[in-house]
Amino acid sequence: ALRRSGGLLCVACLLFGLSGHGSESTAIALLVAAALVHVTGELLQSAGSWGLGFNLAPDHLQGQYQGVFTLSYGVSNMLAPVVVTTLVVSGGLPGWIGIGVAFLLIGVAMGPVARWAAANRPAVTAPVQGLSA
Repeated sequence: ALRRSGGLLCVACLLFGLSGHGSESTAIALLVAAALVHVTGELLQSAGSWGLGFNLAPDHLQGQYQGVFTLSYGVSNMLAPVVVTTLVVSGGLPGWIGIGVAFLLIGVAMGPVARWAAANRPAVTAPVQGLSA
């Protein structure tokens, strides 16, 4: 799902970037297509991320893993305005292509990274019993 998401988000970025070139009707068609592709890519990204976030965490550490996992959303929300302003607003189509290629590369990398993470998961150990706070 994450690999397909990266490809779809790359295509959406390309369509968004191309929407600034051509007639108004072409722009509208490209923006509608880009939005549909983008939503599909986001849905696949969400499904893949949740799958990784829950499947890689040991059962007794789900809360800790989800806390760190959710932190990545905060970091991306903090960096996104700077990246978009720098690359897309200032860079135009080349900026859109750059962001799209980044999505594609990250999506392609997720397969090997997920396989590595699954193969190197810590051994499942039972939580320590009898400790009180």
